[in-house]
Amino acid sequence: WKPNLHGRVAMSLWGVWPFVLVICGVHGLEFEVDASAMVQISRGNSGLVRVAYSADAKMIEGLKASISSCVEASRDPSKLMIHVMVLKENLSRFQRDLGVDGYEKVTKRGARIKLHEIPEWIAEKEKATSQSRRVVVWLDADTIVQRDVKEMSDQLAASGKTIGFVDRSTLMWSEYVTGFCCDRLGISLKELMNLHAYNVGVCAINLERWRESKAADRFQELVREHNSCPGGIWQGGSQPPLTLTFQLHPKDSPEDFILFDSRWNTGQLGVPGREFTSEELAQSFV
Repeated sequence: WKPNLHGRVAMSLWGVWPFVLVICGVHGLEFEVDASAMVQISRGNSGLVRVAYSADAKMIEGLKASISSCVEASRDPSKLMIHVMVLKENLSRFQRDLGVDGYEKVTKRGARIKLHEIPEWIAEKEKATSQSRRVVVWLDADTIVQRDVKEMSDQLAASGKTIGFVDRSTLMWSEYVTGFCCDRLGISLKELMNLHAYNVGVCAINLERWRESKAADRFQELVREHNSCPGGIWQGGSQPPLTLTFQLHPKDSPEDFILFDSRWNTGQLGVPGREFTSEELAQSFV
């Protein structure tokens, strides 16, 4: 499942929706945006779990499957608020296909689904995140959730770090980097290719730490260097700059990320030629 949503978003999502910074106000950069979900755990609010999706119209079937899995995996669906961020031109399609009369509905199991046009959602969440501490768990919408994601949220919160990636052995091979302009990163090509290519389709962020550490500034500086480099520094969209934001740091500085169990991002379900046994599927968290 890959949407066909291209373009630049001329607004700041600093501290609100970190991954979309790759298409926010960064001149000269254009990415394909994966329909994605952000599960937001509101600390100090009776255990309220907020799930936020962003998808274009072509992703509706996959989106419905992901929403269903989130509801099924929830220990208490009545505390589940599912936000779906859509572009204005897609709103009526989402209302029809998700069965939402107006902007909000309550499912049979008590979960609430609320539609938002993206600009209004951004303004609302900027205000909310400035008033309370939040840890968010990000999920791509082409996922099936089989374990309570609150575990990831709690683990990151306890660590005191800014972000948590799912453990992965894949390195920044030539599939990800071009070999150009490595000197701008203060690192050799060999060193760059030995960094890990963590998949950001499943990860967690402490938004308070994200703001305090000015991670968005570092992220956007990497994107500016990429844009001004003939041929670019990396290939792909948000994944390389987000992981590099946290892997590139002074040698005397501690790492500001943790690693989750690899079962939180099994990957490749439905990929031709990749078959899973029932045992493998049962052991996967996402």
